[in-house]
Amino acid sequence: MKTFKQHSKINEQKIDLDKIVDVHQFEYHIVNLFGDLLNLMWRATKFLVVVGGGFVVKSLYNRYNKEAREHRKQLKVLNTAIRQERVSKAKAIMIVGYTKAAEMAEAEKKLLKKLSPEQRKEYGKDLKVLESNFDRIISVARDAIKAVKARV
Repeated sequence: MKTFKQHSKINEQKIDLDKIVDVHQFEYHIVNLFGDLLNLMWRATKFLVVVGGGFVVKSLYNRYNKEAREHRKQLKVLNTAIRQERVSKAKAIMIVGYTKAAEMAEAEKKLLKKLSPEQRKEYGKDLKVLESNFDRIISVARDAIKAVKARV
């Protein structure tokens, strides 16, 4: 029969061998598990890059496309306002010009009326032509002012 010491030594060796085999099997299963997890993570990453990348690109395109459309709308409104401002300034300048022309013609017409009777007799035909021209200038200027104001 074996002594207790011998028996315990044999059991220790058997246990150690069993533990070593178990540890190798455990390591093998852990390595397989990690390999499977890495493979699964790689597939998920590929899927996210392919599908999610397309989604990201599409969402970025839509976002900036919306911003570009909004920007174009704002520019259109701004350009319209600028154009209206220019048109109103041009119309104001035209009204001032026509008003000055009418006032100048009226002033000249008044100066012609201040001439002495001798000068009126001497230049009678010329004065009538000038007065009719001044009347025509005044009426054209007033009609032009009305037309410009009608468009404002």
